[in-house]
Amino acid sequence: MNPEIGIQYFYTSSKPIGGVIKERPEDFIVEEIDRHLRLHRIGYSPIEKFLDLLPKRRKTYLHVTLVKRNYDTLRAIRMISKQLGISRKRIGYAGNKDKFALTSQRISIYQATISQVRQVRLKEILLKNFSYADDPIRIGELYGNRFTIRISQIFLEPEVVKARIEEFLREARMGLPNFFGIQRFGEQRAINHLVGKKILLGDFEGAVKILLTSTSELEGEENREARLFLAQNWGDWKEAIKRFPKELHIERLVVEHLIRSRNDFIGALRRIPKQIRLMFINAYQSYIFNLTLSEMIRRGFRENVSVPLVGFNTKLEGEIGEIVEEILRREKITLENFKVESMPEMSFSGSSRDYLFFPEKFKIIKVKKGEAVIQFVLRKACYATTLLNELMKNI
Repeated sequence: MNPEIGIQYFYTSSKPIGGVIKERPEDFIVEEIDRHLRLHRIGYSPIEKFLDLLPKRRKTYLHVTLVKRNYDTLRAIRMISKQLGISRKRIGYAGNKDKFALTSQRISIYQATISQVRQVRLKEILLKNFSYADDPIRIGELYGNRFTIRISQIFLEPEVVKARIEEFLREARMGLPNFFGIQRFGEQRAINHLVGKKILLGDFEGAVKILLTSTSELEGEENREARLFLAQNWGDWKEAIKRFPKELHIERLVVEHLIRSRNDFIGALRRIPKQIRLMFINAYQSYIFNLTLSEMIRRGFRENVSVPLVGFNTKLEGEIGEIVEEILRREKITLENFKVESMPEMSFSGSSRDYLFFPEKFKIIKVKKGEAVIQFVLRKACYATTLLNELMKNI
């Protein structure tokens, strides 16, 4: 369970296996399956290397497999675009992949050549499987992802672990709650939804304050000290910019704007790339959704139904509508708040999402003393950490 992001109950009754994930990035492998059902592997075989050397007829977009270790997708794209000397807007991708992981995904680069991309040299990033295409890769254009997960520090006998995984799988085949995972909210600092709520309420200074000053033990000491300084010296932007490390790229963009325009908090938020800005509102929608699913689990819902992702046009009907209305009352938020007049680009009309998701091709790869390795496929927008939470019951 993870109450801070709205996950308050377990759905399955299987006994936990416990353990730890992500001791190393290699413990969490994510391989994209594109919309044509092609799996893009993290490895680079001799035949792939040979095919990459063959001449190819140039088209508008170059498609490439990006393999990255310990990078989030947006940071990897920013680093690649910087080395190529192009705008990051020229690089398309289908979805974000986990940061503390080893991942593969297809990206497209507008008006780039293979020879140019071969010059990119970045630690823990590999670019391979070059092909030209007439169209870019767009957000959402994928089937899903294959996950290969190593769970370590399991203090049960291997035969017990195997039996409990099989018990869990019998339940999982009937569906698991489609919670949004911690990645949606921020893996190091789960604050995205808190920033989003402030924006919806029109408290733009409050949104900036949470973004810049909220601390987490998962961050490095230099980052924490910079945030604590600003929390205690709010408004001292010139000193803050000296203290915020370069790796805090987004925060520095915000502070740099406030040095030039002291109280322009809307303008400061607009310095953040739009895709990231929208994630704050998406995260708050996701928090409301997770709270809704938690209440549905408490009430015993077992059938797969459509659940609102709230926005200003959402129609709240039936028992699920009543649940959402009560949550919004507790949160002191209305549907009308999702129409942000001062920042119209942050407004959301609403959509919906299934209550349950169904893992595919689940395999037990290995179980031995202290660890287990499992593999499964999830459709796009489903979270492996949700499945692991139900299996391990300790994250």
